[in-house]
Amino acid sequence: DAKEDSIKIDSVSTSVLDGTTYYYLKSNNKVYRASIKVNETVLPFIKTGDTITITYKEGKLNEIIKIK
Repeated sequence: DAKEDSIKIDSVSTSVLDGTTYYYLKSNNKVYRASIKVNETVLPFIKTGDTITITYKEGKLNEIIKIK
């Protein structure tokens, strides 16, 4: 089940896996991961302190499937 939440970004990291850039967003000791394909106009510009609304699938790594 997908969940929606507003999160305040504590830190941002990136990684490239198989040619796709992934963004790792940390908020309140939770880590969220989003592929650049989720929102290529927003993800590259997210910075520490920003608040974003996301839809994600909960798991060991919370996978973001939508950014508003």
